[in-house]
Amino acid sequence: MKIKFDMKYRREIESGKYKVVTDSGKPVTIERWDMKGNSSILASMMVRVCDYEGENSWEEERAFCYGTDGTCPSMVPSDAKYRLFIETDDDLTEAERMLYNKINDHVYNHDSIDEEEVREWLAENFMPVVQKELEMLTKELGI
Repeated sequence: MKIKFDMKYRREIESGKYKVVTDSGKPVTIERWDMKGNSSILASMMVRVCDYEGENSWEEERAFCYGTDGTCPSMVPSDAKYRLFIETDDDLTEAERMLYNKINDHVYNHDSIDEEEVREWLAENFMPVVQKELEMLTKELGI
């Protein structure tokens, strides 16, 4: 499961229990946790770069500075693909993962959520996945 980056998982990351990745799943190496200033994390990853003319491109490792929340202040919003996430080995169903991500997004972004929004999201997104998982389970059990 992929969860929002948080410094509280530093011990698990350093031990190798959790891996740090970008939104697109590219592996990230945390080089430093204690840089001075607002961007205390130095992380490196492979990125595609190209020459001045744009004719040739290649992959190379680059370092980026991140805040404790896994965002890179020097990146423009369109480069959200470089935001850090933590990949765990937790085994959640698709429905459980959707629910976790929905709650986590609201808590992480400090958004309030009203009842109508919850009902719409449940009806349009969550319940179809739960229904599909229930059908698969009943098929497996022969019910």
